[in-house]
Amino acid sequence: MKNMPLVNFHGGESVTVLKINEPEYTLDRYLSLGIYEGARLTVFMKSGKNIIVRVGNTKIAFTGRSAANVICREESNME
Repeated sequence: MKNMPLVNFHGGESVTVLKINEPEYTLDRYLSLGIYEGARLTVFMKSGKNIIVRVGNTKIAFTGRSAANVICREESNME
């Protein structure tokens, strides 16, 4: 399993969030969207450096810059 920024993953890959390198006020926004350390995400689609992830039944779009600040671990057998 690899640890790397969310921006480096591709569509269909499942990841677990390890760290979010954002200021406190931004972390509150991530938390309200269900993105926190330990959260499981599935990359739904990637276009350039922009990325859409699925958290439960919700899809969330990230700019490449924001996705670069979310460090994740690749998971091999997640739904």
